Amino acid sequence: MKTNGRVVALTGADGRLGRLLAQALAASGDTVAAVVRPPATGRKDLPASSPSDFFTADLADENEVERCFRNILSRHGRIDALIHAAGSWDSQPLLQTGLRDWRRLLDSNLTSAFLCVRETVRAMQGTGGRIILFSSAQGADQGRAMQAPYGAAKAGIIRLAESVTAEFGASGIRCWVVAPSTILYGAEASEAVSAASVVALCSRLLTQSEEPPNGSVIRLYRDP
Repeated sequence: MKTNGRVVALTGADGRLGRLLAQALAASGDTVAAVVRPPATGRKDLPASSPSDFFTADLADENEVERCFRNILSRHGRIDALIHAAGSWDSQPLLQTGLRDWRRLLDSNLTSAFLCVRETVRAMQGTGGRIILFSSAQGADQGRAMQAPYGAAKAGIIRLAESVTAEFGASGIRCWVVAPSTILYGAEASEAVSAASVVALCSRLLTQSEEPPNGSVIRLYRDP
């Protein structure tokens, strides 16, 4: 097994994409600080030998996120990278969207990204590191009907990444946004991108020396 020696905080590690990312990171020799929803549900989906630890947090709760990242630092001493794969999707007509629906989608996608990025940047002061966030076609290119909260949240993630790079890029913190179309997890017949391609892109961003420009939005709408 190749050993990269990195400590990677991975949110949404109990989701479909998160589980695949965790397995790929572990196979590369990274130590995965897998952040999952309480109660922890993702352990069974990782290889028994994977060098991973599990941390629980409601990622829209500031106190829980602060506690979670303190625990990661206490256990591992540093955070070299963050992959924020947590989030949710929903679709409903604008006129039937209540404020609770709006806040739920913004919290699960944008507020969670803000809180996790803030704590990661605090941990990376003086050392630098890499951050990968997820937007979508709706956020990167054009909003879609019946997806106002989701599209707004995913567009906000791009501005968040740009702000991070503008403020902290000179200190060695790199931040990119991956914007996939529909992610395919099986053999669905569709013009979309496979989960394997998304995972491979994230792995390259964490390892290659000639990365895309800091703050870039990387659109991934179909398999290369």
